[in-house]
Amino acid sequence: MIIKNIEFFFPKNKLTYKNLNKKFPKWKINTTQKITGIENLYFVDKNQTSLDLAIHAIKKIKNFKLLKNKIDGLIFCTQTPNRFIPSNSSILHGILKLRESCFTLDISHGCSGYVYGLTIAKKLLENNTCKNILLINSDTYSKIINPKDRITKVIFSDAASVTHLQKSKKINIFSSAFGSSGENFNKLTLEKGGFERSSKKNSLNMDGMGIMSFVNSKVPDQIINLLKKNKLLKRNIKFFIFHQASKIAIDSLVRILELDKKKVIYDLKDGNTVSASIPIALKKIIKNKKLKRGDLILLSGFGVGLSWATALIRY
Repeated sequence: MIIKNIEFFFPKNKLTYKNLNKKFPKWKINTTQKITGIENLYFVDKNQTSLDLAIHAIKKIKNFKLLKNKIDGLIFCTQTPNRFIPSNSSILHGILKLRESCFTLDISHGCSGYVYGLTIAKKLLENNTCKNILLINSDTYSKIINPKDRITKVIFSDAASVTHLQKSKKINIFSSAFGSSGENFNKLTLEKGGFERSSKKNSLNMDGMGIMSFVNSKVPDQIINLLKKNKLLKRNIKFFIFHQASKIAIDSLVRILELDKKKVIYDLKDGNTVSASIPIALKKIIKNKKLKRGDLILLSGFGVGLSWATALIRY
């Protein structure tokens, strides 16, 4: 399997930290920015959805009109779907007018969702179920955030990415690892919209300190073990691309893992884009020609679930 292309899209609406500071002077945004590394937050219009953002990203794929006849797999990773029934991937299949034999699947994963999606796609391509898959990562967290919640309002941006994955004898993704801690699901949760029980909590709830503790205690061990499994050292990795949660989260992983900061990608300017953050960062380093064939890249996502996932990729 090879990654043929990655494209991404942000909605037009932008809220700068400067404007946020004017709106909420008591929030001490200048201090917050040093912690998050974020400058801008993007959000959708009232009637715009994760599916709309995905379509915009797909339209950026060069010669997509020719490619779409070859697409036989759609994986849509989102936690803010258009509807509960049917899935976003099914609706998108109809909009794009793809072949009836196309595989479609939605996965409800947050910040670890890109690595999960890549691994699912890899298996589908390896067993000849598909030859060309679009992996979409798109969320509109602005619709589930309390606009007066200082913890979540200053972090999340709406965005979408699309990754074209193709069957090939060459192997991009050659090893991955996963972790789950369901007992800690309440560290990052949204009660609204489910059928569990009636709730007055209609917005995203995040335990920031709890999430940081989780990241520091689980993610480094998974990365170290995956490197050992593949008989690799940290110096063998060209770039480490973590989920772009916040500057403080990435700084903490750099410190614990004793990484060279030159090897770590920081792409936080436009906010935490949930499962789209890793592919957006990956697209940028490819576009800026920072990679050469054969370079090793480590991807690591962590968050909602709680879940964490790491993959090794050879460019």
